[in-house]
Amino acid sequence: MATVDERHPEQDVLQKSQSKVTSLTTIGLPAIFINRINIKNAHLEYIDYSFEPRISLIFEQILLKVEDFSLTKLFPITLRAAFASDAQNIFAKGSGEVDMNRLSFILKDVTGRTNLSTLSMNKLRQFLPQLQKAPLPEIKSGELSISIELFEAGSQGLIALKGKGAVSKGSLHMKELAVPIESIQGNFFLSESAITLNNLSLSLGQGKAEISGNLNDYMLKQNYALKLKANEIELSECINQSSFPIKMEGIVFGDVMLNGQGFDPNTFLSRLNGNGSVEIKEGRLTDINVLKMVLDKISFVPNLGVVLEAGLPDRFKEMIRQKDTIVTAFKAGVVINNSSIQIQPFNIEADGFTFQGKGRVGFDQSYAFDGSFVIPQDLSGRIIGIVPEMEALSDTLRQIQFPLHVSGRGAKVSFMPDIKEMGISVIKYKGRQALEKVLDKVFERSSPDGSQQPSADTGSTEDMPPDTGQEKSKKQQLIEGVIDTIFKQ
Repeated sequence: MATVDERHPEQDVLQKSQSKVTSLTTIGLPAIFINRINIKNAHLEYIDYSFEPRISLIFEQILLKVEDFSLTKLFPITLRAAFASDAQNIFAKGSGEVDMNRLSFILKDVTGRTNLSTLSMNKLRQFLPQLQKAPLPEIKSGELSISIELFEAGSQGLIALKGKGAVSKGSLHMKELAVPIESIQGNFFLSESAITLNNLSLSLGQGKAEISGNLNDYMLKQNYALKLKANEIELSECINQSSFPIKMEGIVFGDVMLNGQGFDPNTFLSRLNGNGSVEIKEGRLTDINVLKMVLDKISFVPNLGVVLEAGLPDRFKEMIRQKDTIVTAFKAGVVINNSSIQIQPFNIEADGFTFQGKGRVGFDQSYAFDGSFVIPQDLSGRIIGIVPEMEALSDTLRQIQFPLHVSGRGAKVSFMPDIKEMGISVIKYKGRQALEKVLDKVFERSSPDGSQQPSADTGSTEDMPPDTGQEKSKKQQLIEGVIDTIFKQ
């Protein structure tokens, strides 16, 4: 509905328009002054066919008031409307102007606000079909305010835009999280070509996060770059793990840079790139003993975990018996591309072992890592003392070490030592022992009293100290040369 009231006193019209009549007359338009324009209960639908499927943004219950409309000067405008809501939730006021020389419409000094909690996620899914399967939050509270210093649009589209806005007192809940995201606040700036987000901050339990970045050419290419920083996010507090067979604890710190193009869910992940780092302190995996699970997977020593649990001293025995895995340090580099997250390097330090490697995490919560599982020297020595066969897996530092593959989805995880590589290590170890016996006879020499004793160059490898960079004995050089030739290393 629209109503138009015209002012009829001709003298008043002439006085107000005398300075502009000449310029308007040159383009063939008379001076036009309208007292008031009211548009009530209007319905506006914006359809964008550049998306597949198309998007349709609907504004309802529109109440537009224009006072003292003119083609020659500023006039006040007020607007109320409903967007994704059953009631009006958009309120704005400012000044409008028509530039007949540029054939453009101008808004100045516009202020607007909306209550974010009034937005219906179901209606947003109707407007944007691309969001049908996307997890959307339930907005508990929050206000979006905006201030437009200058907006100008003409036949060629947006000409100029200068403004700023703020989000304050925001709070939302996502079913994937055990606690709401609260204290959301931040500022952004608008221009005709870019939106700049300045330090959006939020709280997640006892932790905090900050987001900043920009969106360039937001009308067409939509190139974005974001920086995310997480500080003291407690996993057990924030992630709903009630249905997880294995639960995670730890305090997360992280920095990630993201960039990409477009927000179409069909292509979003393929165009998303990023890199950063993640660190977890005071970590724990509950209801899983990684050390015992991995040891039990070493098939050439049956029931290895049980054997060690029975034979180790109490302080090491507890590492095998405890139901949880204590993670003393976790650090990882993150690279995002090709719709997956590459983790490289990946370093874990825990009670009884370390794991270093690299891997991949999918956006479907699947993951796979390959690396080196290392048992520290003191525990390795005790294990070898109980199960001598494990010496075949020891390195030059007398640490048991072997390749390990870790894979799973969500909280379901499996550990698989590389049996092939472990078998090669055992064969090499046995080969060294056999060669050593042969070379002992070759290098043996008699003592002055006629008795025979090993040469200084032919001591047993079991008694040799770890390689410290000194020149190896002739026997050791021969053994390593033969082994390397056999296995083509």
